[in-house]
Amino acid sequence: MGRVAAAVARRGHEVTAVEKDPDLVARSPAAGAGLQPRLPVEHFQRHVTEAGLVVEHLYGTYDLEPPAADYVVAVLRRTRA
Repeated sequence: MGRVAAAVARRGHEVTAVEKDPDLVARSPAAGAGLQPRLPVEHFQRHVTEAGLVVEHLYGTYDLEPPAADYVVAVLRRTRA
């Protein structure tokens, strides 16, 4: 888990971190814990919906740039009842 995800988790949020850089994954304290092959954004969004979540924002970086073809930062929330 990276610095940003760890900081969010310390604030009490449930965090799932996905990283495409194998070097960063190897340096993570939970390296490989949930390692999966690349998941197209469309499939990711379908899984999010199936899990009862909503994509609030998709960014291409933690600086809030537009989504990239091979990397996204997703902000999710639970669906409202």
